[in-house]
Amino acid sequence: MTLTNTSNGTVQLVADVSGYFLAGTAVDAGAFGTLAPTRFLDSRTSSGPVAGGGVVSFPVAGVNGVPANVAGVWVNLTVTETQGDGFLTGFASGTLAPATSNLIYGWNRKTAANMAYLPVGADGKVSVANNSLGTAQIIADVSGYVLK
Repeated sequence: MTLTNTSNGTVQLVADVSGYFLAGTAVDAGAFGTLAPTRFLDSRTSSGPVAGGGVVSFPVAGVNGVPANVAGVWVNLTVTETQGDGFLTGFASGTLAPATSNLIYGWNRKTAANMAYLPVGADGKVSVANNSLGTAQIIADVSGYVLK
C-alpha cells in the first residue's frame, strides 16, 4: 500500500489495518467472497416504485453466483425517482427492520447511492424498507458475500 501527501505542507499520518483477505475461494464460515457487481433488484423494471413505508425483498442465497450458505451480502443500494425525503434500511427478510439508515436521500427525483453490508434472512432474501412519505425506485447491486 502506498499513501501519498499531494499537498504543499507536511502531514501526520496514521494508518490502521482492520482486516485482510486471503487469496483463494471462500469456503469457510466467515469467509468473504467477491463477484462482479450484479444487479439483484431494480424496482423500475420489476415491482415498480416502492411505497412510502413499504418494503421490497429479493432473493440472494444461491442466486447469480452467491452461495446458498450466505450470511450476508455487500450491496450498493441506489434510490432514484424519489417523491419525498427519506432513508432506506436494509435488513434480513423475515425480521423487523432496525431503526437505522443505510442510505439517506432527498426529495424531487434525486438519485443517491451507498454501499451497505446486509444480513440474509432464513428464506435467503434481503429486505429494504423505504422510510419516507413518498415513493422511490430502489436498485440493489451485490458485489460480495460472507459465508455462514
